[in-house]
Amino acid sequence: MSFPQVQFSPRRLGHANVFVSDAKRSLAFYRDVVGLEEVYWIDRSKAGFVSNGRTHHDLGLVQTTTAAKLGNDGEPLPSHGRAANPGLNHLGWEMENLSDLVAAYGRLTAGGHMVHRCVDHQLSKSVYLLDPDGFLHEIYADTIRDWRGFFAGEAGRQVTGSWRPETSATTTERFYDPTPVIRRVPNSSIHPEGFTHTVLMTRDYEAMVAYYSGVHGLRPVYESPESDFVCLAGSAPDYHFDVALFRQSDGAMPAVHHYGFKLAGESELSAAIERLTRSGRTVERRIDSPLKRSFYIRDPDGALCEFYTLGAPMFDAVVKAVPNERPFLV
Repeated sequence: MSFPQVQFSPRRLGHANVFVSDAKRSLAFYRDVVGLEEVYWIDRSKAGFVSNGRTHHDLGLVQTTTAAKLGNDGEPLPSHGRAANPGLNHLGWEMENLSDLVAAYGRLTAGGHMVHRCVDHQLSKSVYLLDPDGFLHEIYADTIRDWRGFFAGEAGRQVTGSWRPETSATTTERFYDPTPVIRRVPNSSIHPEGFTHTVLMTRDYEAMVAYYSGVHGLRPVYESPESDFVCLAGSAPDYHFDVALFRQSDGAMPAVHHYGFKLAGESELSAAIERLTRSGRTVERRIDSPLKRSFYIRDPDGALCEFYTLGAPMFDAVVKAVPNERPFLV
């Protein structure tokens, strides 16, 4: 399968937006256990956002529902019809600036590629796309620097409406913070620096690699000799890569394997494990490899979350492992 060479070329994976069965419960977990501050809550859609300062939100946590989700303009939100069950809503990819986003959108539509939705979130503008496995992606450019002030001024309100890139004013100004102040939730079990990457189990490996390279414009960091997994990155990833794609056996459904969160160092990792153990929480798996040291826990809906300290990009150690262990090791 071929795709147009659009090359959005985002900086990095900025956030994940996830459907959860109980938004307040998930907010409490990601605040009190994971250590991300609650920065915004939307009453109408029962959606909460958490961040430690790396960006305006590391995670969006959206209540599952079968009802329509409506934006400021009364039109269905991008998640409408997809929110019935817990799981990934979309991955958010941060662009350098609005001008780059609009230019890439023009290349996309000129090449005949279908756009899922274009959205004005007020603090950012976004193009939504579906990849060959059906994962939804938000490719966005921030338009407001003081996102905390914006959230304070809009408290509780829906901030999403439609947007037309073809008639949009553009700018090359950068609104993301290159040196963010990372906050800590004082009594949380874990103190991460932020969400940095994800690992996806893919049904159509070749099409997904072609899509992420051609449309997204991600660069390959490493591909295994057997071509059973590939690690891809934007121009400024916070980890060795932004997304890893793993080939699944025939018939297996696409799935998120895990979400990755960075820790400041070895002492943070050891202290987090100790606090989790004292609180009675289960640490599902620990990893000690050249790439990283890490541990895994599950959120209230069963999503697997990894917390790691960065090692060297030595992917050969991953290849030597048995296939079902490899997604844990990258």
